[in-house]
Amino acid sequence: MIFETDFREVLKQVLQKRAGNNPSYSQRAFARDLGISPSTLSEVLKGRYGLSEKKSREIALKLDLDQDGINHFCDLVTISKKTNHQKKTEAKQRVVDRQSPGFGSPNLQNLMTYFITWEHIAILELMKLESFESSFQWIGDKLGITTRGAHQAVKHLLNIGLMEIKNGGIWTATADYRTLENHLPASVISKFQQNSLQKIHDVAKLTPIDPNNTPSIVFSVKRSRVSEAKQDLKNFKKEFCRKYHDQGNQNDDVFCFSAQFYSLLAKNHI
Repeated sequence: MIFETDFREVLKQVLQKRAGNNPSYSQRAFARDLGISPSTLSEVLKGRYGLSEKKSREIALKLDLDQDGINHFCDLVTISKKTNHQKKTEAKQRVVDRQSPGFGSPNLQNLMTYFITWEHIAILELMKLESFESSFQWIGDKLGITTRGAHQAVKHLLNIGLMEIKNGGIWTATADYRTLENHLPASVISKFQQNSLQKIHDVAKLTPIDPNNTPSIVFSVKRSRVSEAKQDLKNFKKEFCRKYHDQGNQNDDVFCFSAQFYSLLAKNHI
């Protein structure tokens, strides 16, 4: 796993994540959530202000980081400060240790609490295409995102250990994220699902509806069979993916399959 080496980059990434989930989320709102003034946050991000040890810990706890991420953020703040030499040396060593090969295996329980969106998964699937190009511009054009957005997404994948760049500049995935999804916290799954549904909503606006292929159906069901129905859907998803997802490099497109099964009765959402 590759961790950030500047605590300000961590702040910028979390801000970008939240703005990506909520277009109206601003730097001012971020400052409010961190418990500091907008002007202070602005000066910190520009490198003009630093953070105290106490304040760095308070802020780290509000960044949706796991414990390793919190400790890393605080160590980066310590390194950036004009503090005693021993503290800086110890903090630098911990940062170096986190960069070591065995530290960050692709464990989504730990990693993806930080950041995961449909763009990240799409990039992992793009890398399986024969036509794939290790280019931020190419990725941006394929996914309909900015070159900067593609760059940030790849950077995140490197950070969380799900891809690596080998000698010769070859990009490759380091793990199959589908095998790890059962270990994800419910909060992470929920955030990813919301992000994916927003993408579905955006695509639906641009995609003509086939009247012979209605994507949704409403029907009554016996509640005692809901668990059985959800398991059937889970099994169908696996079989569907197995049948159409070629493990070689013969694929030439990336699709999203989404199946929602939920009650429409208001009392079931309370």
